[in-house]
Amino acid sequence: SHAAGSRMIDVDKNEYIDYDMGFGALFAGHMNPHVRRAVEEQLDSGTLYVTPCELNGEVGELLAERYGFPMWRPTNSGTEATMDAIRLARGVTGRDKIVKVEGGYHGHHDEVMISNKPSLDEAGPAHAPHSVPQSGGIPHGVVEDVKVVPFNDPDALECALAPGDIACFIVEPVMENIGICLPDDGYLEKVREITERHGTLLIFDEVKTGITAGFGGATNQLGVRPDLITLAKSIGGGFPVGAFGGKAEYMNHITDGSCCTSGRTTAIHSSWLRSKRRWPRRAQRKLLERPLSETLGLFRRAKRSSIHLTSRHTRCSLAPRVASRGQRSP
Repeated sequence: SHAAGSRMIDVDKNEYIDYDMGFGALFAGHMNPHVRRAVEEQLDSGTLYVTPCELNGEVGELLAERYGFPMWRPTNSGTEATMDAIRLARGVTGRDKIVKVEGGYHGHHDEVMISNKPSLDEAGPAHAPHSVPQSGGIPHGVVEDVKVVPFNDPDALECALAPGDIACFIVEPVMENIGICLPDDGYLEKVREITERHGTLLIFDEVKTGITAGFGGATNQLGVRPDLITLAKSIGGGFPVGAFGGKAEYMNHITDGSCCTSGRTTAIHSSWLRSKRRWPRRAQRKLLERPLSETLGLFRRAKRSSIHLTSRHTRCSLAPRVASRGQRSP
């Protein structure tokens, strides 16, 4: 079996069009020739330096230009990016608890494997969801430190942050774990105001939307600036890379050593950094030409044409309550 471009061939020689494309990781297609050439070139210079190299700076500058945040750290995956961003938020604020959206997926570390797709029996009321571990092996103490709120419900977020003990709110600005769910008009602006007022860092998980939403991701397209942003998937052109970045006042806690996000040998794997550098530069010319109205139109058409979940959109069971083609469930 093999794949190239938008096509996959199975062991029986059947050919398929790949509409999944690694949930956006293969936005450039299977084995994009420009990405492949970049990786092959890097193999002649080595694959793993462990110490910093020129590519770290080059990729950091590219990401800063694209997303508007001055400081970046490389990772191997989106899971590592969100894990490190949450740790940084806890270190900056001195708080332990976090808030995530019910139905949101942010990787497979313990803190975010909560209420990804809970059963209706466990999920609790729609306006105040329970924190439900997605898997065995997640400590009870971790579950207690994670509060869950519905998407597009600023009042629920206000209540969750009111005690003043929340380090961060991590959310996809456009939810894509449960279909494509756009934020309601004004929702992200309210989220920004609420988090700032309560001293809670706002993390946008743009692992899926970082390139597919347009130049600068959904952050720039929708006009709301988080404190930290996480990336992966399509920024690597099909290779396992990720990154997180943010405002200097927070990222400097890594620089001064008060928050540690290093220690993974392969986070500066030079071949993957090379693929990351080559692919975004090829993409950005076309994405720069895409107006905001076109990007949002694509999102809305995808939303209308698919079955998506609404007020209890994350309640995934054998018979979830859903809305089809714009009709809301009670």
